[in-house]
Amino acid sequence: MSLTQLAAGKYLIDWRDSLGKRHRKKVSGSKKYAQEVELIVKQKRENEILSRKIVKITFNELADYYGRAHSGQTRAAQWTINLLKAHFGSMQMHHITGGHLQHYYNNLLQTHKSATCNRYFAVLGAIINYAIRQDKWNGRNPCLAVHKKTEKPVQLATWSEQELNALLKGAQPGIRQVVLCAYHSGMSRSEIFALHWENVDMKEGYIHILTSPSGKPRLVPMSKRLKKVFIDMGPKPSGPVVQITLRAFECAFKRLKAKKKLSHLKFRDLRHTFATNFRMRNGDLAALQGLLGHTSLRMTNRYAHINPE
Repeated sequence: MSLTQLAAGKYLIDWRDSLGKRHRKKVSGSKKYAQEVELIVKQKRENEILSRKIVKITFNELADYYGRAHSGQTRAAQWTINLLKAHFGSMQMHHITGGHLQHYYNNLLQTHKSATCNRYFAVLGAIINYAIRQDKWNGRNPCLAVHKKTEKPVQLATWSEQELNALLKGAQPGIRQVVLCAYHSGMSRSEIFALHWENVDMKEGYIHILTSPSGKPRLVPMSKRLKKVFIDMGPKPSGPVVQITLRAFECAFKRLKAKKKLSHLKFRDLRHTFATNFRMRNGDLAALQGLLGHTSLRMTNRYAHINPE
């Protein structure tokens, strides 16, 4: 909770309740009066939360509910969810405390890098937050109480145009189209495979992203090169844009990299490549945030060091 002075005699109370929901309230008067209001509103909200009857539901049930709503997940995300389900099993959610999760996190650190542990807990937090938003669970998110280790800064990897051309030379059309779509649009793999022709406006040159990691829809304008990729795919009135399954693509993509001796290339780096190229051409971080679908400019600021000149 924080108390910020906006102007003479005006204060902003900003806090998060035990469910992780953010609250803001403006107060006029002295600082002492604002502090008294701060305590009252916080206590009132916490009493409301404590008076609610806690729903009895297991973590497995929440994870399955999340999985059905996010069916376009990557294999890595599915693997992480299965790992969490194997550990927490049929535990009731109200038995999973912050102390329990901190112990689990500390044990993970013995065999995993801090970045890996943080990714596991990002998925865990997303499952519980989704359940809270959908009224499947009315307790607090215990992940908020976990102290995570700071990750070492990692330089974002990108593909060069030479690497792109070398990999795609002689590649199957389906593999080539998916890679080029990511390279020219910045869309994630899950977004590409969830895309349907009903959401591709070839006339106006826009892609309507309805399913994204942030949960918010967005528009992605087509460049001339990206539009050519979709023309090569053969636009249809409806149906999925990509004709191969995600599993088949991953296997074929891995074989192609090994054959071309480019195993160091990772598909997720195509998103970084698009962002880097856009930043060098345009320099507008706000526009890049919209194209990538970031919920905050903080994530987009990873590309702020790139000088457009």
